[in-house]
Amino acid sequence: MHRPTANPSDPTFPGHWYAWAGRDAKGQDQSGQMQALNATDVQNHLHAQRIRPLHIKRLRKPSWTKPPKAADVLRFTRQLSTLVQAGIALLNALKVIATGEDNASLRALAHDIMQQIESGVSLHQAMQTHACFDAVYLGMVAAAEASGQLDLILAELANHLEQDLSLRENLKSALTYPLAVLGLAVLVVGVMLGWVVPAFESIFASMGAQLPAPTRIVLAFSRWWVSHGWMLLAAGIASILLLRQSLLRGTRGQYLRDRLALSWPLWGSMLRMSCTSRWARTLSSLMQAGVSLHEAMDISAQASGNLCFAQRLDMVRDDVLTGSSLASALTAWGDTEGTAMGPFAPPSLFAPQVVQMVAVGEATGRLDAMLLQVARMHEAQVQWLQKRISVLMEPAVILVLGVLIGGLVIALYLPIFELGQVL
Repeated sequence: MHRPTANPSDPTFPGHWYAWAGRDAKGQDQSGQMQALNATDVQNHLHAQRIRPLHIKRLRKPSWTKPPKAADVLRFTRQLSTLVQAGIALLNALKVIATGEDNASLRALAHDIMQQIESGVSLHQAMQTHACFDAVYLGMVAAAEASGQLDLILAELANHLEQDLSLRENLKSALTYPLAVLGLAVLVVGVMLGWVVPAFESIFASMGAQLPAPTRIVLAFSRWWVSHGWMLLAAGIASILLLRQSLLRGTRGQYLRDRLALSWPLWGSMLRMSCTSRWARTLSSLMQAGVSLHEAMDISAQASGNLCFAQRLDMVRDDVLTGSSLASALTAWGDTEGTAMGPFAPPSLFAPQVVQMVAVGEATGRLDAMLLQVARMHEAQVQWLQKRISVLMEPAVILVLGVLIGGLVIALYLPIFELGQVL
């Protein structure tokens, strides 16, 4: 079978992108994109696949430059799991996805993985060339290929990704609404200070009367906002960008961000539960896939999604390597007292119920099943906390809106009310 001499998924590959259309041995039309040195390589590759090329066109760049998102990876995994469980061979399953998927990124992803497998590499090795598959995903696929349980573990992977995506969406939705409303309120206040209040100022000047203190404060702030508001906006945007860069890049900034997130009241508790859920579900899935406890703990620590949490889990793993039980290691390294995590930090990163359930799982030899129960329990608690935060946020947002906009309106109309009383 002839293929381009370099790996098409390699970013350093010097070839070009080609779009092709052809007809296979069954007379069905096929199309796709691939990277090759020249059109002859594309033609030879298609002939090796028993596809008669009808049209080959060089592209400036592929149309699927955007990498697949988390939801796309979930969709790809679910489709591949369903096809493999139905008894379809892996290559044929990838071909079905590559030819029948509406999403261009997933079509290209399936096609590239299929090409690499045809060249002799394993499934997890082919997936390693794509950044959308993390260490947890690759570890479980490697374990599946080693144990011959690819159909079962792909189904477990799809369930794992679905639960993880649901948790992340719940965490985002808990803050999206109040932040959007507060942002709109700030925008309305800025417009009023820049255009509405100056119009009232000319009316108040014609009255020639002493204005109330709240009105004078609003007028003074409006004059400052008109003159220097752009400086405040520029400084605010610059501060947000610098803060975002410092917290997203570098281990130290990420650790500080994740540590502060765990310190928030109520939100920190929900975040701690979601991290515990992702860690427990991942560890359970890896153990069920036949991965050793030590290797599974190394991979699952990265799945928690919180650097502070992951560093503690690395310490737990080191204790387990020296002979300590998992439950005792969680107790030893879960304590947050005296660690400068903030006054609202939880007394322990790992709740006592988690430690007790892990201890029971170790004693009965059913640690993987008990970890799955831990994950389900915490997922239910996260959903309950998310609803509670949403309920508490609504009156808080209304209160802030009342103070900002209501106070501004009252300050503007207070002189008119006082003038009406005098008349």
